[in-house]
Amino acid sequence: MNIKNILVAVDGSAVSLARLETGLNMARSYDASVSALYVMSVRIPTITSGGVHGGWFMGDELLAQSRAEAYEAAQEVKLVCERLSQQYETPIEWLQREGEVSFVTNLEARYHDILLLGKPDTVNEPQVHSGELNSILLGCGKPCLVIPGAKPRMEQAPRTIVLGWDGSRESAQSITYSLSFLVEAESVMVVTVHKHNEDLKYLTDSNQRIVNFLKGHGVTASSHLLDKKSNSTTEVLVNYAIESESDLLVMGAYGHSRFREIVLGGATRDMLTEATLPVLYAH
Repeated sequence: MNIKNILVAVDGSAVSLARLETGLNMARSYDASVSALYVMSVRIPTITSGGVHGGWFMGDELLAQSRAEAYEAAQEVKLVCERLSQQYETPIEWLQREGEVSFVTNLEARYHDILLLGKPDTVNEPQVHSGELNSILLGCGKPCLVIPGAKPRMEQAPRTIVLGWDGSRESAQSITYSLSFLVEAESVMVVTVHKHNEDLKYLTDSNQRIVNFLKGHGVTASSHLLDKKSNSTTEVLVNYAIESESDLLVMGAYGHSRFREIVLGGATRDMLTEATLPVLYAH
C-alpha cells in the first residue's frame, strides 16, 4: 500500500498535536498529503421546568450557544494546526465535522490511506476514549497508527520494525497495510509469540514463508519465535520491540470477536493500553 493521503485525528491536546507532527513528518517521507480531522462535539443543554409537564425541555437559544462555543473551540485548534503546518512547511487540509466521534472518523478514514490516532484513556484526550477507539479500529477499514505520548514519535520513516505474525487474516492484512513502511526499513523482524507446547516446526515454516513473501516485495526480514512462558503476548512483543530499539510495531487487530476480547482479554486490548511505541493495527 502506498501512503499518499494521511488523516490525523486532532482535538487540540498536546498528544494530538504531537500526532499531527508525526503526520507531517510522514508526509515529507512519503510525499503524501495530510488532513487534520476535528470532530466538533456540541453538547445538548437541558433545563428543568415544573411548568412544562414537570419534565425536561431544550431551549433553541441554548443549543445555538453550545454550537457557537464548540465552533470557537474548533477555530482555536485550527489556528494551532495551521501554525504547525507553516513550521513544517507542509500544507494540511482542515476537516471540521460535527457528530459522534467514531462514526465521523470511520467515514473520513475511508477517503485516506492511513489514520493516526492516540492511546485511549489518557487525561489529555477527552474525545478518543477506549470505546470510541475500539469502534474506529474495527470500523474504519483502513490501517490505524496509534501513537502514544505528547511528542512526535516518528520523525522519519521507521528504520526498525517488529511485525507480529500469528497466521490470522488480520495479521496478513497488517502486512499489506504496512508495506510502505516495510520496504523502507533497514531491519524487519517477523515475530511469533507461542506457547511452550506448540508445534515449533509449523511455526518456523510459517514465519519463513512470510520472510520469503516479504523478500519478493524487496523487504529483507528475519524470523523470530518467542516463548511467552508466563507472560502475555503483549508483554513479550512490547519488550522485544523495546529491546531491539524498534521504531514501529505492526500487528493485526481483533483476530477474535470483540466480545471475546472484552471478556477473556486479548492482545489488541492489552496492546492499546500497554504499548509505549507506535503500533500499526489492521483489522
